[in-house]
Amino acid sequence: MLFFKKTLPPTEKLTMVESLSTMLSSGIPILEALESVKEDSTNPLAQKIVSSVIEDVTAGKNLTEALGQFEESFDKVFLSVLRSGEASGKLDQVLKELAQNTRSEMELRDTVRSAMFYPSLVMGLLFVVLAIMLFFVLPRVAIVFNRMQMDLPLPTKILISISLFIAKNTPLVAGSLAAILILIIWLMSLKSTRKALLQIALSSPVLGRILKEIDLTKFSRTLSLLLNSGVPIISSFELAADVVFQDKTKSDLLGIKNKISSGKTLAEAFKSYPKTFPSLVARIISTGERSGTLDKNLLTLSEFYQNKVNNQVKNLSTLIEPILLIIIGVIVGGVIISIIAPIYQLIGQISG
Repeated sequence: MLFFKKTLPPTEKLTMVESLSTMLSSGIPILEALESVKEDSTNPLAQKIVSSVIEDVTAGKNLTEALGQFEESFDKVFLSVLRSGEASGKLDQVLKELAQNTRSEMELRDTVRSAMFYPSLVMGLLFVVLAIMLFFVLPRVAIVFNRMQMDLPLPTKILISISLFIAKNTPLVAGSLAAILILIIWLMSLKSTRKALLQIALSSPVLGRILKEIDLTKFSRTLSLLLNSGVPIISSFELAADVVFQDKTKSDLLGIKNKISSGKTLAEAFKSYPKTFPSLVARIISTGERSGTLDKNLLTLSEFYQNKVNNQVKNLSTLIEPILLIIIGVIVGGVIISIIAPIYQLIGQISG
């Protein structure tokens, strides 16, 4: 079978899983359901994946084995839950839960992306405005100033010098900017760079709290999904540790797994890591452990933290917007004043 390197978009993955769940719940055989998913999909990668899965299932493989070769699109948690669902004969129910989990992940991702959209848009517009001024406005204004032999203010001289340098060395400047962009993209692809940026973000009181609560959301939702589908608790903790992005959280989750393996209760294990897991987490898990509703309590916990993340991201966006507007106003206003001030000076000389 072919291995496809591209990742299936989350929306396509959600549609595929929801469609399979709905059709299997209606009593449609799995091969017929897969054929229907293939026919309805407009995504080339999704069609290739489903075609491959149909071949494997026809050859006698189960759905987990068939999807297991597409690790870029279906992670260990997804496959473990699916395997458990097939073993218990609850494939349609497990697929429904996986669809809900995928939707929750998309909502969390969209919340973070929407918060980043406005600052990115504003900074992009600032770059465009400055480029127009440096490439088109200032060179023409500089010609007028040179003809009048005006004594220009220092900020105006600096801006005109930069503008003229860019105009005379456009290929060099464009090449340098492209090289810098490529360098940034390359650096961002490095694990060490992302790790360093994560540490910087974690050191921030606001961003650090949001990132920590994103981890708590992902961990509790994933653990709930795994336990509800029948995956053993030790394996569930190992898999849940893979979905968090902070090394400290990952390490502490594995530490909890080891404590559970040695005979400690979940409540005792979680209380050993108070800096990573607040008392709220330990209490809700302890209650779920005693009442036999651990998976439901974890799902409630994930919803609680996801709501907190949503609210904090919105508050952060509300705080950032006026700050960005002030910064842009200062930069653009400074450039405009540097251009207009000599013009007013010139008008004054002519009037005098």
